[in-house]
Amino acid sequence: IDPQTARALVAINHVFYREQASAFSRTRTAPWPGWQRILATLPKRGLRILDVGCGNGRLARALAAAGIEVSHYVGVDTSRQLLARAREAAHASGLPRVSALCLDLAGCGPPALGSGWALAASGRAGFDAIAVFGLLHHIPGAANRLALLRRCAEQLAPGGRLALSVWDFDERARFRQKQVPWAELPRYGFPPVDERKVEAGDRLLRWGENQVRYCHQVSREEREGWVSALPLSLAERFVADGAPGDLNEYFVFERDV
Repeated sequence: IDPQTARALVAINHVFYREQASAFSRTRTAPWPGWQRILATLPKRGLRILDVGCGNGRLARALAAAGIEVSHYVGVDTSRQLLARAREAAHASGLPRVSALCLDLAGCGPPALGSGWALAASGRAGFDAIAVFGLLHHIPGAANRLALLRRCAEQLAPGGRLALSVWDFDERARFRQKQVPWAELPRYGFPPVDERKVEAGDRLLRWGENQVRYCHQVSREEREGWVSALPLSLAERFVADGAPGDLNEYFVFERDV
């Protein structure tokens, strides 16, 4: 995907999360079953956690509910509105050290966000666990998604784990009904995007009557590529969530000690 198109897609979601932060947060409170399965495998004391695409911070609440003692929780997101809620959630959960950073996670957003990844480092030791939940479908471009995962891998401590989820929405009837043709994008207040320049899995999904979000359906081939491209060992892979129990596919990678 070319940089100009990628920036246009990211801009759609910047507007969505700026205007719908409160409504979105109200519908995103409980942890997903897949998260709970992963949290059950983590040590219980002194963890340094990086929550990439933290949204409103519900993972911070889930960590506290699971009885996991977190020495440092770092939440990063592109939405300042959601980050404010994440900071509140982490403090309310009793986490002793909390950082909330606004970063350009897609690698193609507004320059004001900067790269900022050095700020996310939890000291030289790195993080014991990094979560990338409910985010990858908002990153345009296969190269940008892989670059994000590689950045995460670099921040892991020896023996640390990188857990990520992939949303499988494209073949489900309720999400197909929400798809908006690219030609209709100007109706929602955005400049037109050339459909010939987007990736095969790129979609516009309607939210309510007047909003759209950009989402990407990650292909099976791309996921298999992550397994071989990341400098980590695949520790676990499973599906979970939603009524059928397979709304998300999870990957848990581990850095060698």
